[in-house]
Amino acid sequence: MTIPSGWNKEISSLSALLEKADLNLKAACNITDFDGWAISIHSEVENAKIGLQKLDAIMADSGEKTDVFTPYCHELYAIYRLQALLALCHSSFCLRNEAACIEYLSCAVEIILNANLKPGKSIINEEIKFIDKLNILSPDLKKQILLYLNIAMFLLTEPPNRVKKNDFLENHRTQKEPFKAPVFIVAGGASLMDKTQAGTFHDILRGMMSGFSGTIISGGTVAGIPGLVGEVKAEFQTKAPVAFKLIAYLPKYLPGDAKKSVAYDWFYETDSDKFSVFEILSYWCDIVSGGIQPADVILAGFEGGIISALEYRIALSLGAKVGVFAHSGRAASAILNDNFWKDHRNLLVLPNEIISLFHFRSQIKKSSKSK
Repeated sequence: MTIPSGWNKEISSLSALLEKADLNLKAACNITDFDGWAISIHSEVENAKIGLQKLDAIMADSGEKTDVFTPYCHELYAIYRLQALLALCHSSFCLRNEAACIEYLSCAVEIILNANLKPGKSIINEEIKFIDKLNILSPDLKKQILLYLNIAMFLLTEPPNRVKKNDFLENHRTQKEPFKAPVFIVAGGASLMDKTQAGTFHDILRGMMSGFSGTIISGGTVAGIPGLVGEVKAEFQTKAPVAFKLIAYLPKYLPGDAKKSVAYDWFYETDSDKFSVFEILSYWCDIVSGGIQPADVILAGFEGGIISALEYRIALSLGAKVGVFAHSGRAASAILNDNFWKDHRNLLVLPNEIISLFHFRSQIKKSSKSK
């Protein structure tokens, strides 16, 4: 097995982040009583740093010279990198940084579910137990992390056993009936979308959605990309019925400046009081619980902010194909420069040209024919 692209840069980057996390923890200990939590996480950070240093030395002695990843190095690579990412996720709790926690967790889930890097179910089981007992964690963030980890655990189960219902996921399902496959997710900027690109995005969406049969999930409001998706559907319906259902997951309490698009067929509400990752994880809960494999899901990403950035990474970590428009900016461009994700096997780079959609549409059709 060849050495993963950019492993040495990633190890250096993780080590630097762990150093910063260590400083954050020490600062947090000086201002807040964490009842022993910070001490245990400090130990976790130290162990992760030692593990990465050990891996770095082994790879320098053998892997880098032979360009071959031995089974031993391969196992260490998965375990130490996963430990480091979980340590970063845990240490960011002291700052209550929801986005940072979910971003590190998406990297960890990618390793957990990677067919070539699976470190075993025990790690994710222990992580679920740890998070469940962590009282210092904000209720909203705990809810998101536990849902994410349980989705990952469900996907770790071999297909023959997956017919057994996961009680946690069943209790968190918003949509009880399976979606019509395939599922196509359209994500991206809403109120902060670059309006000068609206015409280009509109034409691209027309090319994507034309003739599509299945379920489309988008943001549900009239703003930005979600609004354009609704507009395209409404245009199609003036000429003929469409063969897809357009649905959205929204917080129960919408911000005052957010308005639902009447073009959507269904709105599924979470108990959130703001737009968050919980809406994203809720639709993934419904997708996998309904028997649809993430490999049969396509996500198209147009620029976007913090939530869109996490939406792209969550989709990739669970096994979906993600196509981002390279020149659309913000989150879509940023993931193409992220050392962890930029070479991901399921990340498709799409230029802002209609002709580029042929390959992407073929992926959607391939998913449709597999049903």
